[in-house]
Amino acid sequence: MVHGPSTVYSYDFWQTCNDPQVWLSCLMPNGVCIPLEVSRNATLHEIKEDLWEEASKFPLHGTLHDSASYVFCCINSMSETEELLDENKRLCDVKPFVNILRVIERLGDKAEKTLNVHISHLIGKGLHEFDSLKNSEVNYFRSKMKALADEMARSRQNKSWLERLYYQYPPRISLTDRLPETVCCRMRDGNIKLTVKNTAFENTETAFTFSVKHTMNPVQLLGLILTKKALNLNTRGEHVSEYVLKVCGQEEYLVGDHPLSRFVYIQEALSRDIIPTLVAVSIDTVNIDIDPVYENPDTMDELKRTRSSFSTLTMRKKGKYMSAWNIEENFTFRVSAICRVNCDDDRSVQVGIQAGLFHGGKSLCESQKTAEKLVSKDGDTEWEEDLTFDIKVCDIPRMARLCFVLYEILKSSKGVRSKRLKDSRQELYVNPMGWVNTTVYDFKNQLKTGAMTLYMWTTFAEETQSEDLLHPLGTVVSNPNVDHSTALTITFHKYHAEHTVIYPSMEKMIEFADKQDAEFMEEKPTASRSYIEHIKSIAERDPLHEMHEQERKVIWSLRDDLVTLVPKLLPKLLDCVEWNDHREVAQVMSLITRKQPPLPVEKALEL
Repeated sequence: MVHGPSTVYSYDFWQTCNDPQVWLSCLMPNGVCIPLEVSRNATLHEIKEDLWEEASKFPLHGTLHDSASYVFCCINSMSETEELLDENKRLCDVKPFVNILRVIERLGDKAEKTLNVHISHLIGKGLHEFDSLKNSEVNYFRSKMKALADEMARSRQNKSWLERLYYQYPPRISLTDRLPETVCCRMRDGNIKLTVKNTAFENTETAFTFSVKHTMNPVQLLGLILTKKALNLNTRGEHVSEYVLKVCGQEEYLVGDHPLSRFVYIQEALSRDIIPTLVAVSIDTVNIDIDPVYENPDTMDELKRTRSSFSTLTMRKKGKYMSAWNIEENFTFRVSAICRVNCDDDRSVQVGIQAGLFHGGKSLCESQKTAEKLVSKDGDTEWEEDLTFDIKVCDIPRMARLCFVLYEILKSSKGVRSKRLKDSRQELYVNPMGWVNTTVYDFKNQLKTGAMTLYMWTTFAEETQSEDLLHPLGTVVSNPNVDHSTALTITFHKYHAEHTVIYPSMEKMIEFADKQDAEFMEEKPTASRSYIEHIKSIAERDPLHEMHEQERKVIWSLRDDLVTLVPKLLPKLLDCVEWNDHREVAQVMSLITRKQPPLPVEKALEL
């Protein structure tokens, strides 16, 4: 049902109405109608940004692509359907009939369809299969990658000939100015001269031999070549900019303001006691690829339109966010129901749900369980039970994951592992039936709210060897076999009636750490030389070696010195952080951002 405007609509509404804010009814391509209050002077681009933010709160949001894939259309003042391609127009200039805007897919062009076919062949999977996932995170990632690829394509189109040559045939340049001994000894009489022989000209059989300083660059050498060619062959009017030096027999070019001795080809030839052979070729004969996909002017215009710009309307909406670090309530969610439980219909089956919060493989607090309930003949069970964890929302780290396991209560230990349940007088046995994980924050750093359905993975016998029933290191993606897998429905609580809770940005974390340092001006301990040597030995230990609790506390207390004196200790330092305390998280993020030097590759892989 279409939501009507909040005010009585008349034929001269846009001439007589002076309200700064107006209500729109936006008809989405997924069949949802979204009422939206906007400024009458807002541009269509700003309205679309605001609409997509609002659409995330409505059903079927996962079926939508990026906003750049759609355009608005409306019935204009001439009673005609108009496609609004220019998104810089203001709403008051468009004047949509009855304040209704319809969102339709932007028509793709032939070049884009051809590109999609090439991508499908390249990855071995049709792009329509990603659309069938109906996953907003996948769609968001695809749109961002497409925007990045479009930006790269546009930048390459604007490159000069020399820049394209650099991109397609990057010159091999030595990383150091110091010449190897094998090169120096090949120079004539130890002099700083380099001999370039058999320099053949294009379309001629003439060759010249030069003895030049190794500090000469390719442009200077080309100048000598053209000068000698003009004297010997009586040629005129040739310029250095019309030629480029090419390695004879290879698709390699000597370009750039570098000494000849810095080019790897020259060094390799001299090291093998071979005279380097170069060819002066015309730039018109160099095969530089030009991507034809973006040559269509219509396509280029469309790509420019789809570029995201910063919206003043979005700036106004920033006030509707609040930091998760300001919420002191304990984390709570509701286990609603479960359906399609795979169990024996001939006997009564009693099941329960266990949930835990983890950061990596480390538990953030004690796990919680629901009451055990019987499964109906249809394989369904309802709980509508709230589970509250002994951790505040402000202390939940950004990458925390909520892990679930569905287990069955048995009185026999045949074929399953036993575990005594709390508050039970008899030995009961637990049979894990399925598990699923999800993140607490979504891909936009927003704390998840509302109901969601998770499709569980089947638990196999080899997965039940650990002491814990949960799978914290398992995937956070639900089982894609949604038609036959067990479905768990949960509901995340909303901690503020109007504001969306987001995890603080890096700038906010650094600002929080600075405030902490200003409030608690305590004298920090300094590390002695002997203890630094001991810490260095800890940094070189096997990554799987477990540190003692005393070592963790000492490393954390000396973190300001160690991050610069022993930078390789970073993986161990991160292992000392209490990730369920947002104050320590702020301290370590501030420390890494400001003081941490680059790590060696083998140490970076431990992170």
